Amino acid sequence: MLSGAASFYGIQAQGEKEPLKAAETGRPDLIKIDTLAAYQKLELPPVTFSHDLHTKALRQDKQDCTTCHLVENGKLSLGYMRRQNTQAAALKEIYHANCIGCHMEMAAAGKKTGPPDGLCRDCHNVQPQIAAARLDAGFNRVEHFRHIDSKLIPADQNDKDNCSRCHHAYDPKAKKTFYAQGQEETCRDCHLAKEKKGVKSLEQAAHLQCVLCHLDLDKRGVKDHGPYDCADCHGAAAQARIAQKNREWVAALPNKEVPRLKRGQPDAVLITHDPKWGEDRPGKPLLMDPVAFDHQAHEKYNDDCRVCHHASLEACEKCHTLMGAKDGEFINFAQAMHSLSSRASCLGCHSRQQAAANCAGCHNHISKSCRPEDASCRQCHLLSAETAIPGGATPSQICALKPAQKTARPCLRPGT
Repeated sequence: MLSGAASFYGIQAQGEKEPLKAAETGRPDLIKIDTLAAYQKLELPPVTFSHDLHTKALRQDKQDCTTCHLVENGKLSLGYMRRQNTQAAALKEIYHANCIGCHMEMAAAGKKTGPPDGLCRDCHNVQPQIAAARLDAGFNRVEHFRHIDSKLIPADQNDKDNCSRCHHAYDPKAKKTFYAQGQEETCRDCHLAKEKKGVKSLEQAAHLQCVLCHLDLDKRGVKDHGPYDCADCHGAAAQARIAQKNREWVAALPNKEVPRLKRGQPDAVLITHDPKWGEDRPGKPLLMDPVAFDHQAHEKYNDDCRVCHHASLEACEKCHTLMGAKDGEFINFAQAMHSLSSRASCLGCHSRQQAAANCAGCHNHISKSCRPEDASCRQCHLLSAETAIPGGATPSQICALKPAQKTARPCLRPGT
């Protein structure tokens, strides 16, 4: 576990993960140790390190993670034999003294071990015999509720649910994290691909929170402690076992349906652009009527919220403004809803569904012109949506709807 030095694990939401297209051809636990590359040009190739191979050897010798990782604030440090990075020469000495030293000690004891001192190329190999084959670890809706339902993760004294065990927000004034009930976000809303301004990367945060929790449960003798070896999260066989366990968990539920996430989200809304997100357009009408959107129904068809909401669970219009903004990668509101090439847009998602075997027979023969017919727009932009607005005002004549007006249930078709 090399903080800031190794490409450790790749973690993405289950909702963005494609089905496996090929079997693994390498090891999911291989780590490239290129720590010194951040300081200077490497004199030798990076070291390819097999993490699971070493942890297995340690367990057989009745040792654990603390053999290689120091304890910091009651938790293991992700860095190897250090709590934080130091100077290049010191880092080089940490690896050589501890790795080679351990090998030499085991060899002296007559145990099978790694390369001793002097065989540099056995570790610094330009073309390792085994390649890395690490699948992205997911955390979908089923796994989320399995954690909520777990008695091994108790709620805090003042909380009904155990959400505060994982979810937190940051208070810049108090300079500490706290639990904001009803405002839970996805992890990657704050924890980005790389560490930034003292905020740990998604890799670091996930392993500090998830892996170390599973390790702690194992130490307490819990049988179903959760995975902590690399292959148990990032290997094809392990992911297949997790998927099977998820299916069994859902099958055991009273109605065989995952309970709905309770975060104060609406059951149904009228999708329109609200100028409160920084685009004040008084008196300028929108070109299209709002869309009656069944939020609750869509939740059931997706693995997690990030299928549509990306990193943040805020409303789409916060980042995707009418004209496009930096926070939304300059993808404007209309593009975010209608892009056929995007997996997160309404039309993009519907197009993929239409390609399914039970739909493609008809939809493959329907024209996909760039300029759709007005009738097709009205499939979503319903004129009847005005019936949901008190006083019968036409939605296209106003810029935004008041919160009390943003209900779509009266105008959704039966069965939606």
